[in-house]
Amino acid sequence: MRLRVLVTTLVVALVVGVASAQVSLGNERIVSGDYAGAVEAFETAVETNDRSAYAWLLLARSRTYLADTLPSSEADTRQALYESALEAAETAVALDPNEADAHMEVARAAGRNAQFQGVLNSINLAGTVKDALDRTLELEPDHGPALHALGLFHHEVPWIAGGRSRQVVPSFEAAIAAEPQRITHRVELAKILIAREETDAAREQLTAAVGIEPQSAADTADLEEAETLLASLP
Repeated sequence: MRLRVLVTTLVVALVVGVASAQVSLGNERIVSGDYAGAVEAFETAVETNDRSAYAWLLLARSRTYLADTLPSSEADTRQALYESALEAAETAVALDPNEADAHMEVARAAGRNAQFQGVLNSINLAGTVKDALDRTLELEPDHGPALHALGLFHHEVPWIAGGRSRQVVPSFEAAIAAEPQRITHRVELAKILIAREETDAAREQLTAAVGIEPQSAADTADLEEAETLLASLP
């Protein structure tokens, strides 16, 4: 009996160890911008340990990131990735309903899917996005990505579907306050301010953005965009 318990314990430890190693590898690949490699690592992680909410939410995130990088000519692949990302995120929520990042990945995948399809074709997804963001922020009020996504929601979604234009800037300002070293928050806010012809406010955000040291491939891309936008301002 003791031998059986010992063997079972060792097998469980081995499974958890393999899954953990794949999660670490996937995270490294996300930082480097290798999103296809990250998807592969996280898929292995959930195949090894399908009870890990963390692995499922990371799989969802990497699939969304990968879809974002694909060209418009690969529309079917992008659509499939967004849909599978949403499924993975919903699995993470089912495994751990109190994990804020799992709800965030539901919002991210559904939101990207909505952006990809166009507002008129994706009104039904707006409720999914808003509910997931509300739950994320209920669990973690200073969740930077959720505050960023909430700003985009209010910017892009029509009033009848829940968008409130007056909440756009406050949401991004809250995201910046929560994560002042995240370049993307300032760049997205600056683009909205430029569209509103609030040039001085946009310049302030972009000037701050170009002074931040990038920590990942995504940060580097955001920094380059900030530099381009800043140079284009009158």
